[in-house]
Amino acid sequence: MEQFPKFEAHLDVILIAAIWCGFYWLAFSRVAPRLNQANKPTKVQLYSHICAVITFVVGSIWPVHDVSEKSLYFVHMAQHMAFINLMSLFIVLSVPTWLARWLILRKFVLPVVRRSTRFIAATVLFNLLIIFFHWPTVVTATLENGLLHFLAHFVMVLCFVVIWMVIISPAPEIRTPTPLMQMIFLFLQSVIPTLPAAFLTFGSDPLYKVYVDLPKLYSLSALDDQRIAGLVMKLGGGLLLWGVIAVVFFRWSSSEKARELRYKASKPNKLSSSEIQ
Repeated sequence: MEQFPKFEAHLDVILIAAIWCGFYWLAFSRVAPRLNQANKPTKVQLYSHICAVITFVVGSIWPVHDVSEKSLYFVHMAQHMAFINLMSLFIVLSVPTWLARWLILRKFVLPVVRRSTRFIAATVLFNLLIIFFHWPTVVTATLENGLLHFLAHFVMVLCFVVIWMVIISPAPEIRTPTPLMQMIFLFLQSVIPTLPAAFLTFGSDPLYKVYVDLPKLYSLSALDDQRIAGLVMKLGGGLLLWGVIAVVFFRWSSSEKARELRYKASKPNKLSSSEIQ
């Protein structure tokens, strides 16, 4: 297979993106005034929303979606990495505090979100999701059923939105760990997926039988395709997580220095004995 799959418009993706943007607009134009909040997002929120929608659309239309389903698993892996690491993060950044509270402060929602954003629970959830969504049986089932594939992506993004709240809390009711614990949390998420990535990269046989019989772009073998997918899984997710670790560290260091300066400024100056004389 030397050519990309035949072009498909994927109008359903465009429709979902339009509905998503419509709800975002309604939140500011209808809900915000009722809560006495600003009816416009900040620049960070607006740009984050735009980036989230773009990530969703690019990852869900031709050629990415078609190649990931009909030819190359490493493109499918890149799609997943973009959804869970970029799209989910952008969604969290796009939501203002008042909107997050309006969505979360509900009888059955808040307890679940609180428990899911605790250090151990979020770590377990992260790694279970990574294993589950890349389990051969699950991959095969989603490729054979378009609706199941969409639902899998929806659940994946929703769960990782919650996981990102460990680092960026959109509401005061969701407490984040200390910066040190946040860095440990991110470090674990960058290290633990090394195991499944190693199976993909160093495996001697194709793990995903459904991709063995699919025509491959650029004459890649199924095993080479799988090995590239393992590298994408490890490097694609790891680089972003380490980047966030750096941001958390420098923000923590800056706040500690500022607090030290405030402490020194608040202390009365003590005169030396020579100055007293």
